[in-house]
Amino acid sequence: MWLAACRPEVVDDADLCLQPATDRIVARVSVGCASDHARAELSCEIEVEGQDIHVTSRFRDGRDPDTGCADPLTATCETDVLPEGTYTVRYADETFTVPVPSSMPVCAAGAGTGAAPDTGTGAGSGTDTTLHMSR
Repeated sequence: MWLAACRPEVVDDADLCLQPATDRIVARVSVGCASDHARAELSCEIEVEGQDIHVTSRFRDGRDPDTGCADPLTATCETDVLPEGTYTVRYADETFTVPVPSSMPVCAAGAGTGAAPDTGTGAGSGTDTTLHMSR
C-alpha cells in the first residue's frame, strides 16, 4: 500500500510520436524524467480495430525515496503490417489522422490521468505509462 503511494500510476501522460514507416505504425512514447531507472517502468502496446488506433500510455517512476531527475525514458512498439490507408489515432484527449505509408512524424503530448505528484519536471514525471492502440 505504501509503495503505491510512492510510485503512482498515471495514464496517457507520456509524450507520443508516431514515426515514419512504410507498412505499419511505429509508436515511440517518452517521459521527460525518471528518478530511478532500475525501478522505473515504461511499456507500450498497440491494438488496431479497422482504421481506428487507440493509444494508451503508462509509466511508473522509481522515485522512492528520491525526488530528483535522472534521465528521460523511451519505449517503442509497432503494429503488425497494415494495409495502405489513413488511420485515426486517439491518444489522451487528442485525435489525429496518420497515413500508411507515412513520411513525417506525428507527435502529441500526453494529458495524464491518475494520482501523480506534480514535480515540475515535465510530461511523464511521477507517473506510470503504457501505450495501447486498438486494431
